[in-house]
Amino acid sequence: MEHIKPGNEKQHLYNSYQWVWDIIGTVEDYRKFAGYIADRIRKHERIRTRTLLHLGCGSGCIDHHLKDQFNITGVDISEKMLESARKRNPECKYIPGDMRNVQTENSYDAVIIPESIDYMSSCFPDGTPHF
Repeated sequence: MEHIKPGNEKQHLYNSYQWVWDIIGTVEDYRKFAGYIADRIRKHERIRTRTLLHLGCGSGCIDHHLKDQFNITGVDISEKMLESARKRNPECKYIPGDMRNVQTENSYDAVIIPESIDYMSSCFPDGTPHF
């Protein structure tokens, strides 16, 4: 049995079972939610939002509906999820990284963390789980 170091559980889960996400959730399942996100951004923006950083982007289903409105950069800890996102949304930029400490070379007009905000508080910065 493979030993998984603390902090790598989620990465292992998303890499090993990425294929499940395409079965249990389709792009179309995210249309309404993505519309809600875009509406919230537009409602609260002070300048026109053009660039969007999506932390915990997964396989890019939300991005699929937002990419016509924003230039999207997605970040995810799972390379397998990023592979799916890149295939689904070749016009978006995807980079591997842990949302708790990722650094990008750009700044963004808005940042979203719609389905993975709980990950921010699930581990200490060194990846050690805490409860």
